[in-house]
Amino acid sequence: MLCAAASACLQLRAADPASAATGTSVGAETQAAAQVATAGGYRTGVAVLDLATGAYSGAGDDSRPFASESVVKAFIATQLLLSGQMTGDVEPIAYRMITASDDTAATMLYDRVGGDSVVRQVGAHYGITDLGSPPTRPGRWGNTQITAKGLVYLYAAIARDPVVGPWLMDAMAHARPTGADGTSQVFGLLAVDSAAAVKQGWGRDGADAGRSVYASTGYLQGRYAVALLTDGPGAFYGSPIADTLTAQATALMPDGHLGSPTDSRAVVPAVVPAMAGGPAGVVDSVDAGATTLTVTGTIFDPAVPVGQSPTVTVSVDGGAPVRASVPPQQVPPGSAARSLAWSSYHVDLAVAPGQHAVTVSYVDAATGRNVVRGTWYVTAQPAAADSPWWQHRGVVALAAALALAGTVAGAHAAVRRLGRPDPEAAAEPAATPAPPPVPQRLPVPQRLPVPRRPPPPKPGTTLVRLPSGQLVRMHTGTLARLDPELARRLSPRTRPVPPRARPRAGATGAVRRPGSPQRAMAVAAGRRE
Repeated sequence: MLCAAASACLQLRAADPASAATGTSVGAETQAAAQVATAGGYRTGVAVLDLATGAYSGAGDDSRPFASESVVKAFIATQLLLSGQMTGDVEPIAYRMITASDDTAATMLYDRVGGDSVVRQVGAHYGITDLGSPPTRPGRWGNTQITAKGLVYLYAAIARDPVVGPWLMDAMAHARPTGADGTSQVFGLLAVDSAAAVKQGWGRDGADAGRSVYASTGYLQGRYAVALLTDGPGAFYGSPIADTLTAQATALMPDGHLGSPTDSRAVVPAVVPAMAGGPAGVVDSVDAGATTLTVTGTIFDPAVPVGQSPTVTVSVDGGAPVRASVPPQQVPPGSAARSLAWSSYHVDLAVAPGQHAVTVSYVDAATGRNVVRGTWYVTAQPAAADSPWWQHRGVVALAAALALAGTVAGAHAAVRRLGRPDPEAAAEPAATPAPPPVPQRLPVPQRLPVPRRPPPPKPGTTLVRLPSGQLVRMHTGTLARLDPELARRLSPRTRPVPPRARPRAGATGAVRRPGSPQRAMAVAAGRRE
């Protein structure tokens, strides 16, 4: 535990008079900032701590817990620095976690600092008992519970800590205008004071989950630690709640600054070099292909005028540095923030297969000094598909087999041409006649639809046109009774119905017609009709 940092924090708490919240203009502005949110149906906690005098001003639920969202990333970075882990590949990941509020980076580093216990570790290190508590939903770091009052005292302790302050405050001073997930970070404190060093937060982890929470926290004017924590219904997520925090920050700084403009007492010395800083940036990726190496990232150099390019160099295995392609720094449209003029850089290098040490450096335009951003170790290994086809073992073996087979076949052919018996001819199987060719199947022609024929007329019926013109089918017997003459003319070829057969004299029983069952039985019995 750093005693100097803890004692400085306790000294600030000792200078926390009860009248500080109402006896100064900062206290009135803090109350006004809270009223902006509560009037819109939000719950809010507003806290301001003067790092020079130790005066504290709070309003709303400044001592009640809120979901931290991405503000907990400042705790992760603090614990990495305190534990000595901010080295190697960890440092650029942590820098991106703070400047771009990268969730993936936070997830990668969360377990390194103790996971859900990080809030208690940081609070215990600096002696802040009301900083917050672990997430109510284990493993969900955005659900970590923090208070606005505890947070500003933490920022005061960090500002005086030579181990954490220079790195973390520099990263907060270089917050990108857009987060890694595409959300604008220019709301709240940063929307009103473009020089603010901030850690913003946004998400739906309020009341365990479902409620919108936006946070704007950090340092103003190199003197004040400020926390705006605001919670609202889930439907308020996005622009409504972000605009509310901007309105709160405007009420806190009605003239664009906090407190009296004539009060220019300096803060702790650690803040000044951290805020001034040299070139800063993030190495996004160091990728090695088969024969090429690609480095990408972003850079900001305050000493480079707008419209000119900062200098980024990349060296491989300690070789001569190669300058990356960096476009000129440009301030985003609609913003006057000089610190938002980031530039993306990109460099491609040819490398041989194997492991390489890649060092990325920024050149400070003010001093000409090389600022090493970090060293990455990557391996360039050609993929199997990148090798020439003739170098593959399978191809070589196949080629050798074909060559051997061709040599043996050529020897057999030569022996046969000379008329000598071939010693291996007997072992060769007899040639099998080739199977007859399979006749090609012709395409089946498409069947055309067959016109449907009308059903044949029923026997003993005919078509008759009624006086109305309608054709109807009528039985000839019925027609003969209705109109005998018409029936005769319509069916001239109708054969007369033969008269019913009469039984012969002396015959008994039923009349047996030819082909009837009775006739068959009579024939079977040997009788004749």
